[in-house]
Amino acid sequence: MNNKITVSNKILDASYSLSWQEKKFIMYFVSLIHPKQIVEKDTKFTFSYEDYAKTLQITISEARKLVKATLNHQLVEKGIYIHYIDEEGKEAERYTSWVAEYDIHYDYCTIIWAPTIIEYISLLKRDFTSITMGVFLRCKSTSTARIYMNIKHAEDLGQEQWKIEVGKFRDNFVIPDSYSISDITRRFLVPAKNFINTHTSLTVDFSLIKDGRKVRWIDWKIKSKKITKAGKVKEARKEKRKEQIEHTKETKTMIKENGLDGVTFTSS
Repeated sequence: MNNKITVSNKILDASYSLSWQEKKFIMYFVSLIHPKQIVEKDTKFTFSYEDYAKTLQITISEARKLVKATLNHQLVEKGIYIHYIDEEGKEAERYTSWVAEYDIHYDYCTIIWAPTIIEYISLLKRDFTSITMGVFLRCKSTSTARIYMNIKHAEDLGQEQWKIEVGKFRDNFVIPDSYSISDITRRFLVPAKNFINTHTSLTVDFSLIKDGRKVRWIDWKIKSKKITKAGKVKEARKEKRKEQIEHTKETKTMIKENGLDGVTFTSS
């Protein structure tokens, strides 16, 4: 549960909609990559269901079913739009899939990620956000995790502020136009603020900055808080129990939604 997660900010800022289970699967994979590892377009990655189960604190059988469901029904069917600046200095957009190829074995899984995804993963050496797997898995939603990662990235750079234009926030978090700024505050900003202040080493607050009558910016203020060793131990024990309960509920829901109740696996 102490694995470092490093996420390319090119991917962080991309407009895509993933379920919480999909997000955790990708982040688990990213956490396994060593900073000095050479990642090529045809690199095949292998991980065991046992290790995945230990990380998520679920059974090996549940881990096997979740990996199968995530790959078969979700990541293969979903793409990602990546916004970037082209050679002419103009804004551009690229579309790619997540996975190029995968093999599901009884005890392990092998994956070859799409070339463009690997391209951005390779940028982790110089353009990244680092958080612990424990903090990530305690997040209650993808939006909270992504807000935290952006804020943590700013803090890692020595900044005391993360400011984002409301329109860009809507695009990055795939927020419907029907959502008012009050809806965004209630559904996204307040939950993220409460989580970060309760479960991380940061203390944050946000304000809405107007341009005339319209809210134009979301401005997060960031401070680092000191936590005693005794406090960390107490908090860790408390959160471990909460994680186990949440993961059990989440796993059962995921398996049921994908029709994998009672599914068994045999060696080929």
